[in-house]
Amino acid sequence: MALTSPYNAELLIQLAPLLMGLGGLVIFRERYTLTQWLALGILTIGFILFFHEQLLQSFIASSQSTNTSHTYQLFYNNIIL
Repeated sequence: MALTSPYNAELLIQLAPLLMGLGGLVIFRERYTLTQWLALGILTIGFILFFHEQLLQSFIASSQSTNTSHTYQLFYNNIIL
């Protein structure tokens, strides 16, 4: 936990089921029904609404940077870690 912030840990924990489902599509070539696709869309919209403020702050900080490597580092630190 010393390598990441509590926010990023929360984000990864909440995205885990979504990423596992998408991994099943890619790795195991599963097929989703229409209902599952609709649920995935609703889930994605819910995540965007829930994390909207933090994502907005991250992208604003990234867009204000003029150095490309610095922008990548900000994105990496704010979203990934």
